[in-house]
Amino acid sequence: MGDFIPKILAALSLDRVHAIGPGVGTSALLFAANAHSDLFESLVVGSGAIDAALTAGALKDIINAPSTASFEGSSGEMFASGVSVSFRSRPPNLVLEVRNS
Repeated sequence: MGDFIPKILAALSLDRVHAIGPGVGTSALLFAANAHSDLFESLVVGSGAIDAALTAGALKDIINAPSTASFEGSSGEMFASGVSVSFRSRPPNLVLEVRNS
């Protein structure tokens, strides 16, 4: 999703935006902004329906990181794979595969 957001902005001819991404939008916007910081004027991210203090794992690490340096080289696939272990059933590998389009 982080790779998709810049494509949406380009399709809509939006050069620099204020973006709001609660819930799953948090990680999508953080990955997009890390790769394309020139596209974002500001980000409002967080836990849609819960307190950010209650987050755990990779999402908590991203939200509380002092900078994005430690996430450089990470992909959405890596993040999704880490988060999916908390699901009742793991998504099929086909869903988690990175596709270059």
